[in-house]
Amino acid sequence: MKEKIKWGVKAGCAVIAFLISDILLSEIYAFLLMNLDMEERYIRAFYQTGSVLITLLMAFPIFILVMRIWGKLPRFHMKGTASLALRKYLIYAVLAIMPMLFLLGIEIFLISQGQISQEDIISLTPENMIYTLVFSCVLLPVMEEIMFRGVLLHKLLPFGTRYAILMTTCYFVIIHYNNPVNMLLSLVTGFVLTHIAVKAGGILPTIIFHIVLNLLGQVVLPLFC
Repeated sequence: MKEKIKWGVKAGCAVIAFLISDILLSEIYAFLLMNLDMEERYIRAFYQTGSVLITLLMAFPIFILVMRIWGKLPRFHMKGTASLALRKYLIYAVLAIMPMLFLLGIEIFLISQGQISQEDIISLTPENMIYTLVFSCVLLPVMEEIMFRGVLLHKLLPFGTRYAILMTTCYFVIIHYNNPVNMLLSLVTGFVLTHIAVKAGGILPTIIFHIVLNLLGQVVLPLFC
C-alpha cells in the first residue's frame, strides 16, 4: 500500500512539474512577444504556435526527466498486444462523444437565445487553422497519449488496474484545468482512453481515438452551431 501511494505521489509530482514549467515558460514567452512591435494577429499566431512547441519540446521532456529521476521508465507497447472488436470501439466512441453532444446542445440553445454568438464557438479561422489541425488535433494528442497512457499508466499498472486507471484519468483531468467544461470532457475521455489502452495493451489505438475526438470537438461539431 505504501509503495502504491508513493508512486501515485511521484507521478503527481511529475505532472505538476510539467504544468508549472509549461505555464511559466509560456508566460515568459508571452511577455517577450508583447514587447515586440507586431500586429496583434501575428502575436496571437506566434503565441499559439510557440506555446505548443514549449509544451512539446520543454515541458514534456521535464516530465520525462522527473519520472526518470524516480526510477527506470516503464516499457509500453505502441501497436498493442490485444485486438478489440469494432463493437467495443463503437461503445467507447459513444461514451466519449455524448458529453460533446450535450455541450453542443447547450451552445446551440444559448445561440438561439442570443446569449452568445456563433463566433464565440467556431474557433477554426484562417489564422489558427494550422494550429488547430496540426498542433491541437495531432501533435498534442500524441504527446498526451505517450505521457499518460504510455508512461504514467504503465508505471502504475503493477499496483492494480483500477488504481492505475483512476490515477491516470485524474492526472489527465488536472492538465486540462483551464475551464470546468474542459475538465468534465477530459474526465470522460480520459477514462475511456485509459480503459482502451488497458484493454488493447498499447497506445496506438488511443492515439488514433484521441486525434479523432479532438477533430470532432474542435473542428466538426462546432460547425453545427
